[in-house]
Parts: sequence; structure tokens; C-alpha cells
Amino acid sequence: MSFTPQQLNALAGDVYSLKDGRYASLTKSYPLNDKNQRLGYFHTLDYCSNSSNGFQAMAVAPLGENPPKHVAVVYAGTYPLDMADIHTDMQLIISGDSSELKRFCYDSANPKTGVATTGNPAPEIGIEEYPNQLDQARTFAQKILKKYPHASYQFTGHSLGGFLAINVGAENHKPSVGWNAPAPGRVMSESIKRWIKSHSKDYQNYRTNNDIIGNFDAFNSSYDLGITHWSGNARKSPSFLKNHGLDQYDFDNEGYVRELGSLYDKAFANLSVLRSYLSDADSQKRGSRVGKLSDTDGLVFDSVQSEAVATNLCHISESSSEEINTLTQKLSRDLEELYRNAYRYPPRFLKSLSSDEIYDLLAAVGVTHHSMVDIVGTEAAENLRTVRDVNSAMEKLHHDVKVAAEKLLQKDVELARLLTPAMALTSNDTK
Repeated sequence: MSFTPQQLNALAGDVYSLKDGRYASLTKSYPLNDKNQRLGYFHTLDYCSNSSNGFQAMAVAPLGENPPKHVAVVYAGTYPLDMADIHTDMQLIISGDSSELKRFCYDSANPKTGVATTGNPAPEIGIEEYPNQLDQARTFAQKILKKYPHASYQFTGHSLGGFLAINVGAENHKPSVGWNAPAPGRVMSESIKRWIKSHSKDYQNYRTNNDIIGNFDAFNSSYDLGITHWSGNARKSPSFLKNHGLDQYDFDNEGYVRELGSLYDKAFANLSVLRSYLSDADSQKRGSRVGKLSDTDGLVFDSVQSEAVATNLCHISESSSEEINTLTQKLSRDLEELYRNAYRYPPRFLKSLSSDEIYDLLAAVGVTHHSMVDIVGTEAAENLRTVRDVNSAMEKLHHDVKVAAEKLLQKDVELARLLTPAMALTSNDTK
């Protein structure tokens, strides 16, 4: 059987251990979760670990399937101490650059951390290029798909790994589950975006509402794939790294994520309702008839029901506008703080450099205040203006429906006044 979301969540954490050599044996079986072995076991079909660009991935199948009927392709996210992963985040996710990976290089540096092993003077710093992780994720997927052509597939990963899983899974038309994946649509072609939107049941990106890393693009309509599933942080922490963790999710007895409800849920659910309603607004007006308001699906409201629906939509719109305004302001503050902390608290190997030199180095791989803060802030503000336009449209709709209902009521009263004498005469004739 295919893996449940809870099992995929466990695998998305397991793949990080490839860096330490675990799960690399193709002859052993492994528990999905060492602390909860009831989740089941898997065996590794193949794996890849590349220290030059930080890429790690494995393909696994449930224990007992040989040949495998169900395969999970799992990509690792950012390892906090791996500078190759950090450079990938800056270039691929923040800057949207899918060309070869550009890495800082250091004379006499430790290849794992990039920290110089020599003393003063400080080592010279340059830039080298390596294959980017997205291209390597595609290559690894093609190898597995070719090797097991008759298996069913699921792609998954956490953070950067979720970004890779959603992109590569969709390119191959395979179901994908991301965990706290930032900006999965950042470098995606329009044709792949259309594929995901038309097959949205096969793609999920689970996010938690206190995760400023995974929610990097939360208000960016350009990257909105319609596959975000919000969950409250089950174990909210003051640490932004812990809030980005895989253990922030709770699951039901069948292994599905408990969507706990949050400010994000309400705001985005309300916005979805409003967008859906407005998309049919013109058809509703053309399809209306005296005494009734009808939409294109044939749903019919009388005047009282129509006013009630319009009043409710107006309330939802106003509530959504306030909530999204609050979230937009919080997003801007969080991004600004994240950007400035990169210069306030630089890695050890950059501490000998001036602020201007650090700015120049990060700008060389596309990380600037404009790319990380300004663009997202501008797009968030545009989305907020859209929400407010929707709010104004709802207020006008509410007014129009109320006026139409009052006119219909007046017609009913006038009709009753005209019919009353005739009805009385008919009653007398009957007697």
C-alpha cells in the first residue's frame, strides 16, 4: 500500500541522516520512526549524497515489496551546517535562479563547513559553480522511474526537499507532498503550474502558521499553486528553526494531518470563497429573474435568502481583509528581521569581513534586500489591495441585493393592494 502522510513525514526526516551514512544500505530494513515503530518499516532502493552541492535523496519502498509496488522518492532539505544547502536556498528559493549553483570558496577551508582551518591572515573568498540541486533531483528521479516503471510513486521532502519534491514530482506527473516547503512555484514553468492546479488532489504542501521559513512566499500570488494545507503548530516554540520542524504536525489514527485551524485557515478559506463567488458574479446577474437570484449552477435564492447570503459574504470579506492585513504586516517584519540578522550574526568564516563585503558576497548569489524583502512586500501589498477591492465589491453587492429585495417587496405589496378588491369580489360572488 502507498505511504500515509504520517509515514511520508517520517521519511522526510529520515533522509537527513544520509549525510551520516544511515539508510545507505540496500540490504537492510529500517523503521520509519525509531520512536514509533508501529508506523512500519522500509528498505532503501537507491540513494544519492553529493557533498559538493549538498544534495541528498533516497528512493524507498515498504518492507516486503520485492519488486516494489509503491516507491517514495524523498529529498532532504537544508542541513543547518552545510553551506552548500544554504547557498542553494539563497540562489534557488530566494532569488529564483535555477542555473548552476554558485558557492563561496575558501582557501584552506573545511569542505563540510566552509570554515577556514588556517589562521591569520583571513583566507581569500571567491565563487565556484556546481550542478544545482534541482537538476540533480530530476536526474535521480529519472533513474528511479526508469528502474521501476510499474510502481506507483509519491515524492516528498521537507523545506528545500519539499520544494524539490513538488517540482520534480509534478514534472513527472506523480503525486507529491511537501512539508514546510517555501516557494514551490518559484522556478516552475507555467505548464507545470497548470498541471498542478488541474490535479490539485495529488499535491499538498503542508505548512504551519508560525513558520517564517516555510511561509516565505505565503502571500505571493505568482507562486500560489492552490495546494497549501495549513496546520496550527502542535508544539509552538520561540525558536524559528523548531517551528520549521517536521514534528510540528499532529496526525489522526489513519495517518492524516490534523488541520488544526488558524488565522491562516480563516483568511485563505474566506478569500477562496470570495474569489469563487466573484468569478460567477456576472453570470449571476445575467441569470437573475424577478423575485429570484440564480447562479449558473441553478441554485435559487428568494429575496430574503439573497440578502442573507450577501450580508454573510460582506462580513466574511471584511473579516478576511483585516486578517490578511495583520498577516501581511507580520510577514514584512519577519522578513526584514531575517534579512538583517544575516549581517548582524554572520557565520564564523565571514566575521572577519566588513558589512559591505558581506553584502557584496550575498548579492553575488542573488540575495539582496530587494530580492528577499522588497519584492515579497510589494506582492503582499498588491494582494492586500486585491482583498480590499473584493471587500468593496462585496459591499456594493450587499447594497444592490438589499435595494433589489426592497423593490421586490414593494412590488409584492402593490400587487397585493391591487388584488385585494378582486379577491373580495370573488369571495362575495361565491357566497
